[in-house]
Amino acid sequence: MTVRKHVMISAVLLCVSGLLFGCSNDDPITLAPVVPVDEAPPIAVSGLNAMLTTGGGVALSWDASSSPNLRGYLVYRHKVSEQAIGLLTASPVMAARYVDSSVDQGQTYEYMVTAVNVKGLESAEATITVTVPVDTDVSTKNDRGTGLEN
Repeated sequence: MTVRKHVMISAVLLCVSGLLFGCSNDDPITLAPVVPVDEAPPIAVSGLNAMLTTGGGVALSWDASSSPNLRGYLVYRHKVSEQAIGLLTASPVMAARYVDSSVDQGQTYEYMVTAVNVKGLESAEATITVTVPVDTDVSTKNDRGTGLEN
């Protein structure tokens, strides 16, 4: 039985029981909408972290979304000196990690990761800002404002 049929049957039973037990039309029954799991966006990822790789890229990792029917994760990048936001993953990746090897030294990037379900709905984004240094240090600042150093 689908959720809608179940809600409609429940509403009919509530109305019938209301008529039998003295509910009036002055007290209408209101039901909260039921959103099936596949029609709601997935739970956002958490714990987004970034590290500089030995090859000069940025390695991202995060805590997986606990949503059912998860298709994977999309990773976006925004070069802070530009306005465009680009999608780095052509399709959702299943692993809770991604390496961006196409960064420029001395640039600051904002990364955004979203969870995607089988219907294509995306979660809210987790963000982290990374400055790729000219030398071997990398400094990051996640969406909670905590400075991370490698």
